[in-house]
Amino acid sequence: MSEREPSKDFIDSSVFLGSLFDKDEKCFKYLDDLGYSGENIGFVSNLVFGEVLSNLARREQIDEHLRINLFNILTNLIDDAIFQERLKNLKIEKEDLKKAIEIIEEIGHISDPADALLLAIAVNNNCNKFITIDKEIHEAKKRLNKKYMIIIESP
Repeated sequence: MSEREPSKDFIDSSVFLGSLFDKDEKCFKYLDDLGYSGENIGFVSNLVFGEVLSNLARREQIDEHLRINLFNILTNLIDDAIFQERLKNLKIEKEDLKKAIEIIEEIGHISDPADALLLAIAVNNNCNKFITIDKEIHEAKKRLNKKYMIIIESP
């Protein structure tokens, strides 16, 4: 009996931000459990990290001390996952840009070019799932699954 390959989960920036700000802690638990059971391995791109840092920097309702603490929590979580090879960073390729345009034009509901680019990176790298709490992406999940065979899930 052969072991099942782990699911290749592309993780949206909304999950990393949710791990810091959601009260139900589903996002934090997903990231903390990532890869330990052998059921999945996480994938991200530098664009995800950029969106997270940009969002943290723009949040006016948190003071500087809390911002630094949140950044440290997230950094430790990511460093630990990358070191243990539970999280891998994918480069943005030319093909991803072409696929992002296709997603915007053919799928609908995806108006943010960054979201389309992240979806394109996931599709072009044969990820099984795209993990997000983004409502716009969830609204297009049936079309994305039908066209690109990628499952859109919440943590």
